[in-house]
Amino acid sequence: MQLTVKYFGLLRDYTLKEEEQIVIPEEVTVMGFKELINSRVPELKDKPYKVALNKKLAHDEQMITEATEIALLPPYSGG
Repeated sequence: MQLTVKYFGLLRDYTLKEEEQIVIPEEVTVMGFKELINSRVPELKDKPYKVALNKKLAHDEQMITEATEIALLPPYSGG
């Protein structure tokens, strides 16, 4: 399965890329994806970030399916 992964804010600085295509063998949960991406990009391992699927924040148990756009978002605050 091919996924588009977008990096925002400081995460873009850590990865040195705005976006990439990655291939994973099967559907995974968001938590499984985090483990996968942290092993591929060790600079992210100890950094806090949120995952959005198709422009909506996702929870760790949510499944990632084909044609999903994944965004990794750094910590943020609002008001």
